[in-house]
Parts: sequence; structure tokens; C-alpha cells
Amino acid sequence: MAVIDDHADDRFGATALALGTAKSGEIDIVSDQDYFKVDLVAGQRYLFEMAASGAGSLDTAYLGLYSPTGSRIDTAYGADLAQFSYIAPTTGTYYLEATELSDDSIGIYTVKASKAIFGTSGGETVNGTSGNDWLEGLAGN
Repeated sequence: MAVIDDHADDRFGATALALGTAKSGEIDIVSDQDYFKVDLVAGQRYLFEMAASGAGSLDTAYLGLYSPTGSRIDTAYGADLAQFSYIAPTTGTYYLEATELSDDSIGIYTVKASKAIFGTSGGETVNGTSGNDWLEGLAGN
């Protein structure tokens, strides 16, 4: 029985990813790669994450970010969560590659791209979500 791939294996057929909205996927076969495209604006910091999702999830999530021309920018991996932040130097369509680090397991995951939110010089209240949240500090007391 043939396996139907849920997302393209290259950036040319990448699945559109809306900022702030997680999209699920599955590494269907060993060595599968799933590509997503997301529009970024120059000067804005973005957060990228790939999370193993429930039973049948990946051994080690591996997430890569590629420029509009296809050059690798950054990567991250983790047992349950791969995440990193990035400031886009130019406006354009960027690409995320979701796969399994060792190319030796299959499983389910979610991938998400979000705008980073910066605080002010005053006191801040941070409200989390029901999922994984990211908090990055710059400086302060």
C-alpha cells in the first residue's frame, strides 16, 4: 500500500503556514521531510517551533529555517520540542523543514511560526497558553 505524503518534500510545493496557527503533520516514512512556507517582514523577530504530538510522536523533532532563495538559516532539534527565534533581514516567503533528526523514525508533530512580542520599560504581565510558550528576556533587574 502506498503512503500518501501530507506535506511536500521540498520548498516548491510547501504548505502555507499562517502566523500564530499551529499546523499538524506526520513524518510518514523514514527520511520524510515536510516543508512549510511563511511570509515574514523585515526587522520583525519570529519564533519557530516543532513539537512532538501525542502517541506515535517523533523520537527527535528537527526544524530548519530557509531563506526565500533556499539557503539554510538556522536549525533546532529536541526530544519533544525544537524551537528558535529569528529576526528577518528582508521581507519575503521563508521556508520551514520539519523532519526527524536521525531519519530513523516516523511520527506526528505540530509546527508553528509566531511573531515575538516585546515588553515595555514598565512592569509586564505575561499570560501563557495551554501549549508550549516561549519567553525570551533581553535585560533588566
